[in-house]
Amino acid sequence: MKYTDTCTCNSDFIIHENKPWFDDVCIDKRYNVYRFLNTYRDNKSDINRERVVTARSEYKSAIRKARYRYACLQTEKLNIASVNNAKEYWKLLKQGTDKPKANIHMSDFERYFKAINSPDSPFFIPDEDVVNFNNTYINGELQIMFSEFRCTNNRRRN
Repeated sequence: MKYTDTCTCNSDFIIHENKPWFDDVCIDKRYNVYRFLNTYRDNKSDINRERVVTARSEYKSAIRKARYRYACLQTEKLNIASVNNAKEYWKLLKQGTDKPKANIHMSDFERYFKAINSPDSPFFIPDEDVVNFNNTYINGELQIMFSEFRCTNNRRRN
């Protein structure tokens, strides 16, 4: 078991909370792998090694099949919920998108974007919209346009 797994130990079995697809078949196959591995460690022979390799192969196959069955079941639940229950649909979607958040500080983020948007930067590519924005708002062309518009409106009223 990896250190990232969280398990709840009951009297007879272990429930894997991070691996809901891990079923009884997987548990049996894993038990066989460790049983044959311990036998091989006690008596290193080709027959015992073959048993370990075969058991490990069966275990990996059982894990892949269990994951596939679980994914199909979740997909079916998602399809049904998309038609019948919007709240359940969004809950299932959110469960499937648990991604670790980036560990970037806002100051680093700000410094990066300032660097790539600086005309002195080798990565700077002038964007037409940005140039247009700068010409219109920053250089005061918008105020000139409004003053001309006010003049034409005043002339029409008179």
